[in-house]
Amino acid sequence: MESLLYYAAKLFWFLMRPEQLCLVLLILAWWLIRAGRRLGQYLLAGVILFFALLSVWPVGDYLLQPLEDRFQRASLTTDIAGIIVLGGGEEAELSKARGTEEFNWAAERYMALLPLLQSYPQAKVLVSGASGNPLAQHISGAIVAERWLRDAGVKADIVFEHKARNTWENASNLQPWHYQDPRPWLLVTSAFHMPRAVGVFRKQGWHVVAYPVDYRSFPPGQSHINTNLSENLFTLSVGLREWVGLLAYHLTGRTSSWLPAP
Repeated sequence: MESLLYYAAKLFWFLMRPEQLCLVLLILAWWLIRAGRRLGQYLLAGVILFFALLSVWPVGDYLLQPLEDRFQRASLTTDIAGIIVLGGGEEAELSKARGTEEFNWAAERYMALLPLLQSYPQAKVLVSGASGNPLAQHISGAIVAERWLRDAGVKADIVFEHKARNTWENASNLQPWHYQDPRPWLLVTSAFHMPRAVGVFRKQGWHVVAYPVDYRSFPPGQSHINTNLSENLFTLSVGLREWVGLLAYHLTGRTSSWLPAP
């Protein structure tokens, strides 16, 4: 059942990504115009206007801001049971192909671990993540993090979990290390992903406090013109995907609430 939901989610998002939908609409507009239907002209004009707006304004900020501002960073004076770092900041396939440690725009998930270990040098650390690519499940993202931390000379009590493909599996696969402790775990992941991550870990009985990183949007009122179309399209896709993920996890009973709060 878990694998079925995983592959269904991947297929659904492949079809629903903004760039994919725009391509479908362009093909449909072309077909309607050739058939002499006025609707094709309206569709074409709509797609052009959408890209024109997106070429100068980060529309995705309006989706990301309420997610990224939902949780504030926990104070580093908080007494914790340990640190949980969710994968996703690595380029697992490229790292394996090149024999190096390559990271992407979410690399802050791992970068944050170094200063955290200075504040909590004795903390138990759990790093969880496989590959988000359904065609490359034999590759582990956690291995990339393990090699990077080893090369950086980090000597800490770190467990690397290599099989989790999504947030639900992150929480469930780490259960063997979920020992009874009244203190909370410090949860590290991208700020836009924090509400869903907190909801999932709460649902599985974890006591977590948030340590969001990797902010993708400007604070409310500070958004400004950005003429990078590809970047604006990317942030829109990230925000839309996360809201869809929150709804899907809520409908399947995998989160403590639709939009978890601090």
